[in-house]
Amino acid sequence: MGREWVPDTLGAHVALLTGPAFKSKEFATAPHGVRLVRGMNVTEGHLRWGSKARYWPEVTPDIEEYLLREDDVVIGMDGSKVGRNFAAVREDDLPCLLVQRVARLRTRSSLNQRFLRYLVCNQSFTRYVEAVKTGSTIFHISGGQIRDFPVILPSLAEQAAIAHILGTLDDKIELNRRMNETLEEMARAIFKSWFVDFDPVRAKAEGRQPEGMSPEIAELFPDSFEESELGKI
Repeated sequence: MGREWVPDTLGAHVALLTGPAFKSKEFATAPHGVRLVRGMNVTEGHLRWGSKARYWPEVTPDIEEYLLREDDVVIGMDGSKVGRNFAAVREDDLPCLLVQRVARLRTRSSLNQRFLRYLVCNQSFTRYVEAVKTGSTIFHISGGQIRDFPVILPSLAEQAAIAHILGTLDDKIELNRRMNETLEEMARAIFKSWFVDFDPVRAKAEGRQPEGMSPEIAELFPDSFEESELGKI
């Protein structure tokens, strides 16, 4: 029988680091530079980039310690969703740099790094933060409060086994999420092409078969434009 699960605090098993204040006037223009993990990039299980991404020109020796690694756990320390804004860094998030008011958790030898993700990224941590956060309009949590989060730990072997099973499920969920995002982007592109730019109508008006469309679907579109009170349609 494995040893019993042991109650403790998170701070006894992790090294917590927060980033420096990078000056916005010195941000680089995408795609040059390294992405910065700011509070607004940490959102309920994953790092959000897109229009929220900001870049730093280069990694100099004085900021190398703030480079994140795959499986690092990051926690947003401010905002209306504090306690729910946590994520594990993925390979495709890298390279990226930690910014102020975002905590990075990296385990010591007594804790499996992937198991750490499941200690923090769950409703228990959210409920804990709800109870200890400060602020009336903009909520905050401190590094000390994160360290004081109570945890119960199994053996390292059990931690690794649990993290493997949950990680496999999360990978499938993440794959489905990204597939859904891709399908949504495709749907928006098709809608714009068909019903905003009228590409199928233009193609038929020019005697061409609309690209990427079956003959049965193409048959549903007219082959000319008509004048209306709103202009040519």
